[in-house]
Amino acid sequence: MDAPNGSGGGTGNRRAAARGFGKLVINVWIKNGAGEYLMLKRHPCRPFSLCWECITGPVSPGESSESGAVRLASETIGLNLDREKGALIVSMFGHDAVIDAWLFVEETDISSLTLNNEEAVDARWMLPFEIRRLYRDGRLVPELSYHDRVFSYIRPGSVF
Repeated sequence: MDAPNGSGGGTGNRRAAARGFGKLVINVWIKNGAGEYLMLKRHPCRPFSLCWECITGPVSPGESSESGAVRLASETIGLNLDREKGALIVSMFGHDAVIDAWLFVEETDISSLTLNNEEAVDARWMLPFEIRRLYRDGRLVPELSYHDRVFSYIRPGSVF
């Protein structure tokens, strides 16, 4: 596992390829001041139909991990994230990719989001216990089994 440093280092696909994987997948967790996390309900035509997840997707060729996280939030929910309010908190090997998990602090109203209807059919702010229950009940995308690491992340000198 990489030591997350928040730099978004290098281009994601080159970094993933260097580890023997063909792609880098980004998980974007968004937390508000109430300690809730923004979760999306997957479209019924996608794998893990109607399960909940954070924003998830691959980086584009030549794109950094951090840039991919910001782009995915914009494309998936219409939210422009402030890079200064984000940190790379986990980098790990997945089934067939390297997964970088980013955590951003953002205050936004659900009604202001523009969901990409091919990706998600619903969005909700959820507390950690609700996300744990989804995982326990098999209604959270299995790739997010590391969710407790997100909930316990504290960035030195920040509001995380």
